Amino acid sequence: MFSFEESGTDVREYRSTSSNSRLKLYGLILSCTIAILSVLIVTIFVQAKVGPIKVEYPRKKHVNYPDMCNIKNSEAVEYPEHIPFCINNAQILIGDGQLLTGSTITVENGIIKSIGTTCPESFHIVNAHNAYITPGLVDMHSHAGVHGLPSTKGDNDVNDYGHGDTIPQGRVVDSYDPNDRGIIHILQGGVTTSQILPGSGNAVGGRGLQVKMRGITVEKARIKNAPITLKMACGENPKRNYGMTRMGTTWDMRRMFEQSQIIMRQQDEWCNMTDGDRSVPMPNSLEYDNIIQLLRNNAVLNVHCYKVTDMEMMIRLSKEFDFSIGSFHHALEAYKMPQILYENDIAIATFSDHSNYKMEAFHHSVYQARILEENNVNVVIKTDHPVTSSSRLLYSAQRAWHYGLSSKQTIASVTINPSNAMGLSHRLGIIKEGFDADIVLWDRNPLLLGARPIKVWIEGELLVEQDYEIRNNRVVDIPDPSKMVLEETLCNLEKTPSSFRIIGAKIIHTFDSSDTISEGNIIIENGLVTCVGDCPSAIDRVIDLKGGIIVPGFIHVGHLGLIEVSQESNMVDGYLNGDSKSHVVAIDGIKPNINQVRAAWASGITTAIVSPRSSGVHSGYSSSFNTGGILLTEDTIIEKKMSYNLNAGMSFKTKAVPTLSSQIYQIRKFINTTPPNTTISIRANSADVMLSLLRILKGSNNSIHLIIIGAAEVNLIIDELKLFKNYISIILEPAHCPRKQPEQYRCDESAIAKLIDAGINVGITEIENAMAHRNLRWEAGILTNYIDNHTAIRLITKNIADMYNLQNQGTIEIGKPPNLVAFTDDPLSLKSTIELVIHNSNIECRPRQT
Repeated sequence: MFSFEESGTDVREYRSTSSNSRLKLYGLILSCTIAILSVLIVTIFVQAKVGPIKVEYPRKKHVNYPDMCNIKNSEAVEYPEHIPFCINNAQILIGDGQLLTGSTITVENGIIKSIGTTCPESFHIVNAHNAYITPGLVDMHSHAGVHGLPSTKGDNDVNDYGHGDTIPQGRVVDSYDPNDRGIIHILQGGVTTSQILPGSGNAVGGRGLQVKMRGITVEKARIKNAPITLKMACGENPKRNYGMTRMGTTWDMRRMFEQSQIIMRQQDEWCNMTDGDRSVPMPNSLEYDNIIQLLRNNAVLNVHCYKVTDMEMMIRLSKEFDFSIGSFHHALEAYKMPQILYENDIAIATFSDHSNYKMEAFHHSVYQARILEENNVNVVIKTDHPVTSSSRLLYSAQRAWHYGLSSKQTIASVTINPSNAMGLSHRLGIIKEGFDADIVLWDRNPLLLGARPIKVWIEGELLVEQDYEIRNNRVVDIPDPSKMVLEETLCNLEKTPSSFRIIGAKIIHTFDSSDTISEGNIIIENGLVTCVGDCPSAIDRVIDLKGGIIVPGFIHVGHLGLIEVSQESNMVDGYLNGDSKSHVVAIDGIKPNINQVRAAWASGITTAIVSPRSSGVHSGYSSSFNTGGILLTEDTIIEKKMSYNLNAGMSFKTKAVPTLSSQIYQIRKFINTTPPNTTISIRANSADVMLSLLRILKGSNNSIHLIIIGAAEVNLIIDELKLFKNYISIILEPAHCPRKQPEQYRCDESAIAKLIDAGINVGITEIENAMAHRNLRWEAGILTNYIDNHTAIRLITKNIADMYNLQNQGTIEIGKPPNLVAFTDDPLSLKSTIELVIHNSNIECRPRQT
């Protein structure tokens, strides 16, 4: 629980201002004498818990625990005074799966006073207009406030490497900055509560902090009466940082637990002494106090573990030293051991689909959340902010829903489930009488892609108000593709024929001269598209979409095929130093049969444009390939040598080219000596850098086509870009507003509409390092908050093909080999699944993510 040591409250000041509380505490000390009372009070205020940890999941208690001489502290929870109000005409997803329609929520003094169907006359009325309401979202694993955004060394206090790999004495409260500029964006995403944890660089990181996303002081932000929350880590991170094996890390943990047990027993012996025998103060240790609280069952333990072997190790330690594990975090192999987790009452705080960035993240399954739910394990979706942005917590949960997590558990996974696992289920995570008035009013059903908060309250205080149109859409759970029975179609044949029909399409987006066709068929004969639309045919090999939608295969721009596991040097292509012009061509480093490429294909990405990776200005030449192939044969390669690639920005400074100005000098020199009509791709995010590029174009005599990739701050220079719209294209990477780096912070997600209105050719892409690229279609879908659906599909098909002058890509054309993806519904929605992917001779029905 929260101690006065952590809050910064002076114990002497507390005595002088809280005499009533002091007298109550004195009455509890039945066996202690007046002579040692002052020493004992100070010690206990530092050590003892503040109140009961109300966790719905049963926790093991130590039978002989003397409750630190029966002294308990309590800390009053003070709610802010606001004008009482009542939200009416609401659809309330209360957090545990129930939906209350046409309901009201009455809020007074920071808490939910009642839930009903009418509002008191004296209360201020907030009309929800039949919109959806949820509890404030809860991010159980975040580093907001200790790893500020944009990211700088000065604002990074996540890991402490100065005190060895076990620092149980560490406390996030001493580092947390509630003025982190990323926090307002987190709040705008509907997250009202976060558990701020130390990083995983140490085997034992210390004590976390549970906060509301508000305030300019820690005292205002922290949750009073919150339980002690501890962070430990196993596996690759501490192993790598301290040059140890898993055995060595485990030994350091065991040694720490052993020492903590010794001190705890000494404390118990002291408490059991008679008054006359207490000649010395109670044994105490600032270093081991947090672990002693864990051993006394006064703390909730969060453990960063990925692999089965690491989770089993921690469970063994919990049995050896008699403590409880509250939750495993990340835990990407948890789906392999659900029964063990259930039997040990351990929650799983995990990613929905973030994986493959290191070996312990290599064997993840996107179906993990569903599997854990089916085995009654408490499932929590979290972000690990800023690894993935806490402002997109709901989007992470939505993707788990797409892969089979039930709609009830999807909402619960970011509300009541983390509240339970954090020991806060007695006051938040659910819309309930007497609970904190942390409430989010959404512009649509929160299970729908692109859902945004209209209003966000924390303890009754309106902190976010955004002007979005309300869309009252209902949803149903997505059927599990693995349980769907395929009909006797071409997909069941041992060898796919070269001639077949695709029938029953509701819409076909061709992006050729016809652009869009309603209700049509596609005929493929001898490996070529021969008809699109009203196509009678006698071909007997048929797949019936029954109202599905067909689009061209998606196009990805990045490093697909060069990165298998980014943190393993022998599983990546590597980096060029980039200090001078490079003749390297990406095609020579591509591996087409790796997880990232397979995931791309299964998500509808049929074409990859790949550039070599570089730490400097020059990156060499791009190549493109068909993602459906197993080997990089001539049939798989689309173009061996395409645009030349350059980089400009803070992250590309090297010893040889140490400044932005020297980068721009090299780029100017290169462009001025490049043959006319050449396509050049440049990665840049800063508006200032992009303006420098425009000045280079203006002063050049060559007709260069420039593709700017990244372009985070493009919203600031749209008027300037309009003057060069015939010579410049933009690829937003990522499609959303990242704000991770200083050069990205001034971004604006709505810039996509302004770029299109300005007549600038624009596309989007996603990084492939942690499998984010497989969400490319959903990133386009989120942008339909600003543009229409058809235009959004162009962002990942035709527009990209036009930039790179790629033939037979991004369109469905008669007389050309097929390159298409067939969906059960809107390709840009979470509810649709892929029925068929075709690129030339590569054909697969219902490809699955792993």
